[in-house]
Amino acid sequence: MVYVEQFILKGKKYYRLVHTIRKGNKITHRAKYIGKELPKKGRLEQLNLAVLWEWLVLVHLMFYQIKNSELIFKIEKFISLIVL
Repeated sequence: MVYVEQFILKGKKYYRLVHTIRKGNKITHRAKYIGKELPKKGRLEQLNLAVLWEWLVLVHLMFYQIKNSELIFKIEKFISLIVL
């Protein structure tokens, strides 16, 4: 499940996308910073897709126990370029 969360830091409002996933009996959260303003609906859907793709890739890498940090960095960079 992905949702938008507003948080306050040093008195200023910020937004982030939070993806909740269950791993066995535990619930894990992964957040992606959006910015100071809530983006338009279309852009928000793009960011939502990026978060889901990132999770899909990372879960796949963990499944195959790939721990090459350079490869993970390149994949995250590629995903971030897709949504721009």
